[in-house]
Amino acid sequence: MELTVSAAGSLTPQAVWDRYVHPARWSQWSPQIPRVDCADETLRPGSRGRVHGPPGFAVDFIVEVLDPAEQRWSWRARVLLMGVRLHLEHGVHDDRIGVRTWLHIRGAARRGWSWRTHPWPSGR
Repeated sequence: MELTVSAAGSLTPQAVWDRYVHPARWSQWSPQIPRVDCADETLRPGSRGRVHGPPGFAVDFIVEVLDPAEQRWSWRARVLLMGVRLHLEHGVHDDRIGVRTWLHIRGAARRGWSWRTHPWPSGR
């Protein structure tokens, strides 16, 4: 399974990047995330943690690559209780009207799991 989504907005690229690299700020770009547990205040390669979503929904993660100059990062995630393992890549680009972000998701789900019945939450 592969999926790519993007969004545009009026914030500066640096403001968006700052939200990405500070797990405590993830709810500002993804309101379905009320809390993130991560020992690192600022992400770095090797950062580990748990994203808490809607009740009963949690994702363990490890950051693989983080490139501030290119404003790109990737992480591996395991959605608990669903048997889903994902590789996610994020990027931030300056756009003519503000900023554009993108997310590329690759992964495999256990048999019977579908993106149609369990859509990936959209961020803002």
